[in-house]
Amino acid sequence: MSSAPIPRRPPGSQDVQKLAVLTLITSLGYYAVQEVLVRVVEPFDSSHLLASTAPGLRWDALHFLGIATRGYTYEQQLAFQPGWQGLLHILGTDAGAILRRAAIVNTIARVGAVVFLYKLTRALFDRRTALIAGVLYAFPPAPAVLAAPYTETTFALATFVGFYAMTTSKWWASALAFAVAASLRATGVFTTIPLAYAILAPLLKQYGLDIPRLAPRVIFTGILCVIVILPFVTFQAWTWAQFCLPEPTRPWCTKLLPSSYSFVQGEYWNIGLFKYWRPEQVPNIALAVPVLAVSLIGVYRHFTNNTTTCTQAGPSSTNEVVTTAIVVYVALMDALLIFASHTQIALRLAPTDPVVWWTLACNFVSTGGKGRKLNRLEKAWGLWVWVWGAVSLVLWSGHYPPA
Repeated sequence: MSSAPIPRRPPGSQDVQKLAVLTLITSLGYYAVQEVLVRVVEPFDSSHLLASTAPGLRWDALHFLGIATRGYTYEQQLAFQPGWQGLLHILGTDAGAILRRAAIVNTIARVGAVVFLYKLTRALFDRRTALIAGVLYAFPPAPAVLAAPYTETTFALATFVGFYAMTTSKWWASALAFAVAASLRATGVFTTIPLAYAILAPLLKQYGLDIPRLAPRVIFTGILCVIVILPFVTFQAWTWAQFCLPEPTRPWCTKLLPSSYSFVQGEYWNIGLFKYWRPEQVPNIALAVPVLAVSLIGVYRHFTNNTTTCTQAGPSSTNEVVTTAIVVYVALMDALLIFASHTQIALRLAPTDPVVWWTLACNFVSTGGKGRKLNRLEKAWGLWVWVWGAVSLVLWSGHYPPA
C-alpha cells in the first residue's frame, strides 16, 4: 500500500513565516521598550497624561484619540482622514483600552505589511531580494510610531496590498486597497497615479493615441480612480456640510473648490511649498536625509538602468510597468516631503516606501551578498537605524521633538 505524497509548500512560504515572526518579535520588543521608557523618562510636555499613560499617546495620536472619542471638535483636526479614527472608535470608548487595542491592530498590520512587501518584491524581483527587504523592514528608522496609534502601519499594508494586486492585473482589488489607504491618509489619493500608469502605459505604447481603442480602458481607469479618491472627496463634502452650512463661517467655505484639508494644512500645520525651508528646521530636515537619500538613489537607479539595480523576476512586461509605476509614485511622495511638508516625517513614512527597502536589498544582492564585508551604504544605514532608532524611542516616550 503506497502512502500519499506529502504536499509541498508553495515557494517562499517559509520566508513569509520567518519574516512574519521576526516582525512580530521586533514589534513587541519596541512596544515593551516604550512601556519601560514612559516610566523612567521625564516628559517634556505632560498634556498626553490628561488622557492616558499609554506609551503610544504622543503628538498626532492625541488628535486621533480625541476624534475617536469626541468626534471632529476642532477645525485643525480636519487634517486627518476619518478611516483610522473610525477604527479607533470601534475599538472602544475608554482611552486606555483604545490605545492597547490600537497597538494590537498596528502589530497585526505591520506583520501583514511585511508579508505583502515580500510578495510584492518577490513578484517584481528575485527571492533573495524579497527576503532581505523583509528582514530590513523589521528594523525601521523610527520604531516608536509603529506601536503608537498612528496610521503608518495600516497605510503601508493597504498600499502594499494594492501594489501587489497590480502585479496580477487585479485592478478592482487594487483600487479598493488604495481607497482604504486614502481613508487613512489624504496622500492615499496619489495612488491613482501608479494605478492609472500601470493600466494605461502598456496600451499607449502598443496603440499610441488610438482613441477608439483607448476609450474603454480610459473609462475603466477613471472609474477605478474615482473609487480611490471617494473617501477623501466624501470627507471633504462632509466637512463642508458641517462647517459651512447654513452660513459659510470659514475662509475655505467660499472657495471654488472648498477644501478644508488644504486650508487646515496651511493654516495650522504650516504645510505648503517651501514653507518648511527655514533655518530653524535644518536639524529636522537633516534627520530625514538618510531615508530620502536611499529612496532617491533607488529612483535614480531605476530610471538610469544602473547596473546595481536588481534583476526583474522574469520577462513579464506587466511587472516592469508596475515597478516603474511604483517608483514614479515614490518619487512624487519624496518631492512632497522635501518641498511641501514637514520633511522629518519621512522617518516614520519609511515603512510605507517600498523603494527604500528595494534599494537597500538590491544593493546587498548586487554587491556580493553573503560572505562579504558590508559596504559604506549598508554600514551607514545600519548604524543610523540602530542609533537613531534608540534615540527616537527615548524622545518619543518623553514627548520630546521631533515627532
